[in-house]
Amino acid sequence: MSNPKKNFIASILQWVENVGNRLPDPVTIFIILCFTLIIVSAIASAMGVSVTHPGTKETIEAVSILTPNGIRRIVSEAVTNFVTFPPLGVVLV
Repeated sequence: MSNPKKNFIASILQWVENVGNRLPDPVTIFIILCFTLIIVSAIASAMGVSVTHPGTKETIEAVSILTPNGIRRIVSEAVTNFVTFPPLGVVLV
């Protein structure tokens, strides 16, 4: 006779495995998230979204990275961002 608790846990683990198997490749997820961030930044900038930094009380406004300056910044700072991001070295090596 099987334990009902084990069956419940096994069914949950099976569900998690099935959901995980349906996820796209991690590179695809990364690219989708990058494009999502670009679109969200454009929308936030168009809506005039701003926040106040709690420590300095400085107002920070959203900036669209879909502009020529934003795209230039993405390309010019890409190497620095990848080099100075410590977990990336662990993944690539």
